[in-house]
Amino acid sequence: MTGKCAKCPNEWLLEITADAPLHETMTKKMMSFLVDVDNTIDVSQREFYSSKAKEIPQQHNDFDCGVIVCLYATCLASSKMLTQSSIQEFRKAMTLGHHDKVLHSIPPTGFSPRDGRVLEASALFVKIKFLHKVGANTFDWPERDD
Repeated sequence: MTGKCAKCPNEWLLEITADAPLHETMTKKMMSFLVDVDNTIDVSQREFYSSKAKEIPQQHNDFDCGVIVCLYATCLASSKMLTQSSIQEFRKAMTLGHHDKVLHSIPPTGFSPRDGRVLEASALFVKIKFLHKVGANTFDWPERDD
């Protein structure tokens, strides 16, 4: 799955469900695909990010696969958090939306990380994945503005 980052027009999100060796291969294939689709794209001006399978909510029944894919794509595109515990609630909202023939929006999480995205939240902690460049030797941590 890929998605254009709304905050950063020169960055693309690349979601794959594997670790580093496959990630590099998939990143190269994605760059090649983007150039084939639009030869005006300069992939050297783009940055690619990925998530590991364990960071993505998983299906635990035989009937939620489409719901999870739709919700994950929607949440990824809108920078909202999808957690395992929220899937049931979102499934009900999708069912209602299909019945009413409307697309309901995903409720906000209340968290807005500056250079990353929320993976999980509880009453005691928030797990955030910070974005970094593929193959970067150093992390460019944001400066505090408080």
